Amino acid sequence: MHSQEPTTSPSALEALARLPDDEAYGELTGLARAALQRARALGLTVVDELPEGGGWTVRLPDESYDATRVVELAAGLDTGLLYVSMWAFDPDDVEEFGPASPPADDGVAAVQRVMRRFDGVLYQFDVAFVHRGVLHRWTYQEPFYALFRQALAAVSPAAPTARHEGTGDVVDSEEVRRLAAVLLALPAFRAAGTDVRRARVARRQPELRGMLSQSGLPGRTAREAIQQATDTALQVAEDHHERLARSLPTLAEELADDPRFQEAGNATLRRKVADDFLVERADGYRCPVWLREKLLTTAPLNGGGARRPS
Repeated sequence: MHSQEPTTSPSALEALARLPDDEAYGELTGLARAALQRARALGLTVVDELPEGGGWTVRLPDESYDATRVVELAAGLDTGLLYVSMWAFDPDDVEEFGPASPPADDGVAAVQRVMRRFDGVLYQFDVAFVHRGVLHRWTYQEPFYALFRQALAAVSPAAPTARHEGTGDVVDSEEVRRLAAVLLALPAFRAAGTDVRRARVARRQPELRGMLSQSGLPGRTAREAIQQATDTALQVAEDHHERLARSLPTLAEELADDPRFQEAGNATLRRKVADDFLVERADGYRCPVWLREKLLTTAPLNGGGARRPS
């Protein structure tokens, strides 16, 4: 792996310009490929998405573990499932950084020009597994991505609203609420589970995509709507999780009688059915790993076994 540390002296933009060519960053792709091949050889089912939601998480340090070692640890603990996530760099994906300027801003455009040579390069690889209801996660991120974030922050250190003080432009709160409601009605937005994923869903919504491409009031309105919808989704999801946690015995009885659960032939498939079962009862919001694991250890499920129909 590369050993350079992110720096702000000289400027982050100058540091970005001095980075090696993108060919120097192909090592992470090779390591990810090797880890996935090892996982399949050990009989693990690879899920191309990380578990989302609350619960306990153990971070496995990248200086003590590598991806293949994490895979072997998961196999040794007989977890059955391995969760992975691979992130390819996109210099146009700037909205998730919050205070970053609209894409047309000269400062952001300068950062994007420098970073075009990294377009499509794998910059982050995550490997995770669940053992006894606890998520164990290993992450490696290439240093150039941290420099990219620093450079964006340097060219837009203030929130977007601060750039328009005194212009007379005021965001329409009713319009923000309307757009937020549009997002909350999208099943993909509710199921996204994290702020970053919800921001990506929002940017694909045609009306918001058009507003985000504009500077000034339209872009600010869209960003405030995304933030409001994200905050609301987080609170609503937590309310659903708390309600479901109080009803685990009843839910376990229902799941034990569910034909999908009864027909699931192994623990991996039963976990998937349990996830879908909980999402259906949480109005489409993804439920955390700890809630699923508690459900599967509640009588009459007793560890995930299906009750056969009489």
